[in-house]
Amino acid sequence: MPTLVSGALTVLADRGIVPSVFSEEKNKELDKSKWENGEWNLEPDDIKWTDPETQFPCWIRRNQFGALCGYVGVPKGHPYFEKDGEAFAVSIHGGITFSDYMKKYNHWWLGFDCAHHNDLTPQFSALASDIGTYKNISYVINNILALVEFFKPENILENKIIGKENW
Repeated sequence: MPTLVSGALTVLADRGIVPSVFSEEKNKELDKSKWENGEWNLEPDDIKWTDPETQFPCWIRRNQFGALCGYVGVPKGHPYFEKDGEAFAVSIHGGITFSDYMKKYNHWWLGFDCAHHNDLTPQFSALASDIGTYKNISYVINNILALVEFFKPENILENKIIGKENW
């Protein structure tokens, strides 16, 4: 396993988290032939794990532009189940940009992407290498861990929620 990825996964290991699915296989649907060389070449395209404390499933997946996206699933009965990213204010990279139910996993997934202004994506790295920074696996893991913390039931009342009176 490349050193960069090993170091990124140390962030999880330090918290007693072992990815339940760690694929070093690259996403065959991505056409990487025009991408410049970068640290994304040393990273997997898909990492999944379950947070041991909350049992929330967590997922990192590379999108069609090569940017990493991070997701956390909340179960039915959780206050954020079936809420979109506009229902609460969370300080996460670019804000919540994804919310949907995935029947296969029986969870409501909330997530973010790293393809915003000032984010360097592998697909466009040759065109715009000087206008943004690449958000790597370590960065995305840390943002996912922040989401897990935000979604913990004991933190719900402290979170800034928009439309809370509608629950």
